[in-house]
Amino acid sequence: SYTWEMWGQSPVWLAAIQQHFPRLKSVVTPPFPQELYDRSHRREAARCLKFIGHEALAAHWYTSVEDFQSDRFLRFPADTALLAKLPASSSGRGLIWLSSIPTPEEIDRLRKATRNTDSFSVEKVLDVQQDWAAEFYSDGKGELAFVGLSRFDTNRHGAYLGNRLAPQKELMQTLVDALGYDVVHTALSSLQMYLQERFSTLYTGYIGVDMVVYKDGEKLHLHPCIEINVRYTMGVVAILLYDLWVEEGRRGRFEVKSFRTEGEAYEWDQMMQHLHPPQIHNHRLCSGYIPLTSTAPSSRFLAYLLVSPEDKESVKTQ
Repeated sequence: SYTWEMWGQSPVWLAAIQQHFPRLKSVVTPPFPQELYDRSHRREAARCLKFIGHEALAAHWYTSVEDFQSDRFLRFPADTALLAKLPASSSGRGLIWLSSIPTPEEIDRLRKATRNTDSFSVEKVLDVQQDWAAEFYSDGKGELAFVGLSRFDTNRHGAYLGNRLAPQKELMQTLVDALGYDVVHTALSSLQMYLQERFSTLYTGYIGVDMVVYKDGEKLHLHPCIEINVRYTMGVVAILLYDLWVEEGRRGRFEVKSFRTEGEAYEWDQMMQHLHPPQIHNHRLCSGYIPLTSTAPSSRFLAYLLVSPEDKESVKTQ
């Protein structure tokens, strides 16, 4: 049997369905309790940071651009660039980058972006070195389990590019090498404790907590809770794909790629198949490229696996 897992509810997603499937007079989504909706808000990350002892890293919330402008130099260092976020966004959308002294153009962009929201958050821009997520699973009956770590990459605007594929032991060791054992394991256990209390009897499914390793001076630090994603995340997909389809010990990437015009995805797929032919052993990918979505000439989107032919080498897309 199969279960349909909601990726998330978005006005953009609903509008796209209604546009492309006009015969659907209405789109019915599964019930989403108000209490769970409230705990899926970006504010939940601030609550979590306070709970685990990192309140200084929490974003500040505003209900108007004017409130932010009057508060800017009271809350944040004068020479620090800032990042504003809409309450519901993903994959780099809904982010507004602000200079240390926001320009009129930036303020105008912020005002337009927040016109239809009841609030927005602002936080200090960090010198991010690595993007990570801790993935958990809630059974809805009071138990919440740690699933694993995922490491991903973003572009300079914060948009998601893809996940790095590697054994869980190696991913954990990479994070420990950067920060130390105590920092990593204290953060993960604290997150699990918080999520257990807040979600384990209210929600059944995956929860991903975005984290970053950032540099301050010459030292690396962990921001343990950038965002709490109460849904099936790309990090979970990467972990499951690796466990199910990639030969143990291999390294590679799980990526998504979009194209502007029809035919581009098809041509790119043909090129990748030629450059990185897949090698399969015992029904698992040992090396090479495999598309995970349609490669028809009309497609403008591709998700795929790309695995290095050598155990200790990484692979890059063209």
